[in-house]
Amino acid sequence: MKNNASGFKLNEKKISLASRKKILSSFLKVLQVCLKKEDYKKIRKVKTWQDQKLHDVLINLRIEDKDRFSLIYDLMQKNICLNFFCNSNKLPNLAANFLGIKNDEMMMTSQFRMDTPSDQRNIYDWHQDSAYDKLNSIPSNGVILWMPMINTNKKNGTIVIKPKSQNEKNVYKIKKKWKKFVSPQLTVPTSYLKKYRSKDVSVKTGDCLAMYPNLFHKSGNNTSKQIRFTILARFNKILTKDFTIFGNRI
Repeated sequence: MKNNASGFKLNEKKISLASRKKILSSFLKVLQVCLKKEDYKKIRKVKTWQDQKLHDVLINLRIEDKDRFSLIYDLMQKNICLNFFCNSNKLPNLAANFLGIKNDEMMMTSQFRMDTPSDQRNIYDWHQDSAYDKLNSIPSNGVILWMPMINTNKKNGTIVIKPKSQNEKNVYKIKKKWKKFVSPQLTVPTSYLKKYRSKDVSVKTGDCLAMYPNLFHKSGNNTSKQIRFTILARFNKILTKDFTIFGNRI
């Protein structure tokens, strides 16, 4: 904990351009299957995550066809390209270094996010990731790696954190229950948020933000004209008795 006293660490230039291009290529293959032909024609020659044509098609799709947009999201969560991305960038080593352990003492899950402008259905208010997964009861036994595919800033809704809040227990109230097209919300009560100052962390492409699962954080409001594409990798220690699978078995 001494090396990460604020609960987070910004690792610069850890994510390769080649890996970002490769996952874009995989994403376009998903879009080729899911989009209508006339929409795919508009974006089939896209070469970068910043191309506005890509953003325009997907933003409009989310408004006009929620099922189709949701299918794209769901397929990307199952796509093996996320594993390739994590391993090619040696994210297990990065996570192990943050946690002070060997990289064969953890489990990993990954996620692809598409946060659209002016989103009200899926944007996350102040929360702790550990309130959702509860894989380790000790907050310092897990880490989240957060990696944007486009440069993030206040305008496109970069991540906002509460430094030094990582030692708080799971504290939340249910703001939204899960339902179709709407993400569940387990939000941190205001009384806890007041104890810490907020910090916007503008993460550039190629950088990786590491933070403890109990750290209070939220998505900023995206007021730009682009989607905030991000990849998250979550690592948890599995060889400690606070790991959920142990229970009372030994």
